Amino acid sequence: MTPAPWTMDALIAEVGNALAQQHLTQTSKRVQAAPDVRTVRYYASLDLIDAPIGIRNRRKLYGERHRQQLVAIKRLQA
Repeated sequence: MTPAPWTMDALIAEVGNALAQQHLTQTSKRVQAAPDVRTVRYYASLDLIDAPIGIRNRRKLYGERHRQQLVAIKRLQA
């Protein structure tokens, strides 16, 4: 596992890895197996995940708590 903080792309990859390790599959065809950039931004707009922890090179940074929040959302959807 790469240490946090992550960029959005790295965060999405970490969430995908965590979901794959847990063998989590979606039963609905309307729900993606792992979130994409648009979905993460949507969750943030609904306050389902915390605000980014910082900015580096004009990119927002996310931490372990964000990864856990996204994994929890996907677990609930499954």
